[in-house]
Amino acid sequence: MLKRAERWIRALRLITAVVLIALILRYVDWPELINTMLRLRLPEAAAAVAAFAAVSLVEAQRLRQVLTPRQIPYAVALKIHVIGSAPANVTPAQIGGDAYRIFRLGGGDFDLLTISARIALLRVLGVLLVVPVAAVALTASAPLLALLRSGLSRWLTAEPAWWLLALLLAAATAGLWLSARLARRYAGLLSGIGPTTVARLLLASLLMLALRSATIALLCRSLGLGTSLTDALLVTCLAILATALPISIAGIGVREGAIVGLLTAIGAGYEESVGVALLSRLLMVALGLLGVGWWLLERRPPGGPRQGLADRENDSG
Repeated sequence: MLKRAERWIRALRLITAVVLIALILRYVDWPELINTMLRLRLPEAAAAVAAFAAVSLVEAQRLRQVLTPRQIPYAVALKIHVIGSAPANVTPAQIGGDAYRIFRLGGGDFDLLTISARIALLRVLGVLLVVPVAAVALTASAPLLALLRSGLSRWLTAEPAWWLLALLLAAATAGLWLSARLARRYAGLLSGIGPTTVARLLLASLLMLALRSATIALLCRSLGLGTSLTDALLVTCLAILATALPISIAGIGVREGAIVGLLTAIGAGYEESVGVALLSRLLMVALGLLGVGWWLLERRPPGGPRQGLADRENDSG
């Protein structure tokens, strides 16, 4: 019964991804989209690729920091991140990438539960950073702020809206209370991670967010859009949150819808917005394919022993 339910959930996620992509592409003027892509400015596109690659370099360092006091070579951390991007591209909320990191890092000084807690910490810190940054970026975006105020003024005139707002506040309070309880109960799993390490993780997360925003801004400019850095930051935050929703496969359709919806809301053309969303997804797929290639290169010979992480660290050192 449980396996049947899991199959239905997978099918629904696949259907969600297909339907959302179909809805986005339904309104595309294909000749205009093709012309837009042909006008791609290579210098800005190359800079976007470089910024996207730099995200992986920072993420590898972040992975090393969260394993404190355990130390692994930077090359091993980078390899784990890049290879993990392959399963991340085909699993809900990119959870496959986290599962691969837990599998590769488990054993030795840390058991699987400890590794899971530390990988989860990276996710939590990322979300905690994205939400306030998105709020600050929203206040600095005049078109979106005016649109939001107009929408809220109409929405709050309906009485059920207050009940929904109260429900959201109650859910947020319950989430904070549960997080505090879990943090106290499983504090031993994060031993060695002090305020200094958390501060470094937050700074690394902030740098990653800046690089992701630069990637979106450069992709916009490569297609002729004059998107400001503030708007690009807001688009990036919304795309990250949309990708984290476990209602699709790796956020396919949800992420693209968030990017297209927000860019068109600030005045960008529909075809240019779709082009930015497609190029952003293409970068993620390319990283996943690089991860597959790296994994194939490091596969053990048939019949050979499985190489442990400690052995891989020694080989890389």
